[in-house]
Amino acid sequence: MLNYEADGSVLWPAVLHHAKSLRRLGIHSPPREHSHVWTSEIIKAVGAGFPVLTHLEMDLPLEEAEGLVSAESNSESPVSEMSAASPMAVELANLRRLESLHVNIPLLDEESSFAGEHTWNAMGSISFPDPNRGTCGRLAKVIMGRFPLDAALRKLEVRFARRCWDDRCQFYTVGYSVRVERGEDGSVTVEDRGNWVEYLVKWPEYGGVLWDLMQEYQQS
Repeated sequence: MLNYEADGSVLWPAVLHHAKSLRRLGIHSPPREHSHVWTSEIIKAVGAGFPVLTHLEMDLPLEEAEGLVSAESNSESPVSEMSAASPMAVELANLRRLESLHVNIPLLDEESSFAGEHTWNAMGSISFPDPNRGTCGRLAKVIMGRFPLDAALRKLEVRFARRCWDDRCQFYTVGYSVRVERGEDGSVTVEDRGNWVEYLVKWPEYGGVLWDLMQEYQQS
């Protein structure tokens, strides 16, 4: 599910209506869309109220992702530092029934630990700086490492998402992913999923249903 709302006041009551039966749940906001749909409180509520959920797709704010990597690199006691840096990661690790997890990191245009500055213009010229693969892989391993060995989680994918503008300012989104798998013995393998690829449909065509919804959203 692609979310364009600033908060979950409308979305979550509708989702919670089906909480007892949902096995898969995925909610993302496009890069640069300010959203509080995912919070540590919401993740805690998901853990308590979705008894058969085994697959989750959610957004983790860039600030918390940066904090996790920084704490893992610089602290003499990384566990406590990482808990302070990312309350959402703390609650995620309590979802022990999850078998697969997809974490989306919306990146800004500015430089971050995970990629260089992203530049573009109205004529479709886009920089696409390479992702910092080592740092991206470390974040994925840190998130997986938060889950205890007796948790059901075996597959984690961390996707770093960026907005782009095509010719005539048509909006689309690209992502770069790292996948982590944990074996029964606790061993971890990390797979680099290539480079930036487009993963969301482009800006809606004029006259379609999505176009009408977009106009309604912009006006509101």
